[in-house]
Amino acid sequence: MNTVSKTLLAVITTALCATSAQASFKSAVDAITFHVGAKAGQVKSNAEKFDSEKPISLGANLGVTGPQHVGLELDYLVSDKKEGKLGNYKTQVIGAYGTYTLPLIRGLYAKGKLGYAKTEVTVNDNKDAKIKNDGFAGGLGLGYHISPKFAIEGEYSKLNLEKSGDEAPNSDLITIGARYQF
Repeated sequence: MNTVSKTLLAVITTALCATSAQASFKSAVDAITFHVGAKAGQVKSNAEKFDSEKPISLGANLGVTGPQHVGLELDYLVSDKKEGKLGNYKTQVIGAYGTYTLPLIRGLYAKGKLGYAKTEVTVNDNKDAKIKNDGFAGGLGLGYHISPKFAIEGEYSKLNLEKSGDEAPNSDLITIGARYQF
């Protein structure tokens, strides 16, 4: 083989490898999806000592999912104020989670999440009192893709997994929501 043939062979081999690498990178980037969503549900916390009614929570979430069904999600939920025996109270939750989505059958999927949440219960009984707690949180849920871009999800979350007692605002959230992927 002469030098021109070797050079031509090297250029063709390099071009094929580059095209192959571009296709692989493009499919990995195409597999990354972003989503925004809204949730509504019920929050159950030890703030119930102020009242037996469970307040309704409303919230929003933002997330990204990668090619291996692993993602990141941010949640914000707040409950409506409830008039209790000792005053008004509300619960607010801000969380950041790592997620794993397991596709099941025909649009159905299971989702698990584990992360960190800041929970705050505010009580107004002649003086403002706040019970705050930061800690690990996790949740499990089921979702269904109504279309390739739109899904509904039901989820159970346990906040502040490692803390307990009267002063720690332990909360359980049961929510249903919708999300839009882009």
